[in-house]
Amino acid sequence: DRKVSLTLSDKKLSDVLELVLKLYQVSHKIIGGQIILSPAVPEKTTNTSSLGEPSSNEVRLAVQPIDKSITGTVSDETGSGIPGVSVTIKGTSKGTNTDVNGKFKIDVPNEDAVLVFSFVGYGNQEIRVGSQSNLNVSLKTDIKQLSEVVVVGYGSQKKANLTGAVDMITSEAYENRAMTNLNQGLQGGCPT
Repeated sequence: DRKVSLTLSDKKLSDVLELVLKLYQVSHKIIGGQIILSPAVPEKTTNTSSLGEPSSNEVRLAVQPIDKSITGTVSDETGSGIPGVSVTIKGTSKGTNTDVNGKFKIDVPNEDAVLVFSFVGYGNQEIRVGSQSNLNVSLKTDIKQLSEVVVVGYGSQKKANLTGAVDMITSEAYENRAMTNLNQGLQGGCPT
């Protein structure tokens, strides 16, 4: 998915490949008319995307930075993975969600990126990526956030957005009632 623009003059393909692929830490071999690419052992990394002012015989490159892949697990206070946690890069709309085991994978632009982890009923957590490539995040429950959510029969709403009458029915109201489905059980169960 990376684009490289080149202006070439009198260069061998192997020399151009060496120059371009070195920036991406990839080595190459030309065997029988095929080009074989493999990860290279980096000699020395540089953060420059410009090779200086090239002469007429040199190569000009426009290099986009390589995203860094971050993987990890988001768990609760007991160590169980939390599915559906929102993982976003702070200041962008780029993000992902954790899978059923609480695992995620996201590509960040650089080591200064900050990941924001959020989920209903848990406090948000922000973590700077740094040199890490694997993050294990533990979210803490936020009781205040939980008390602001009201579960209704067709979804959930924040208390502030809720309109209409709301009442609470305890299980004692149903102990001595015969009912064949939930709708019958709810009929006449509210005293007000």
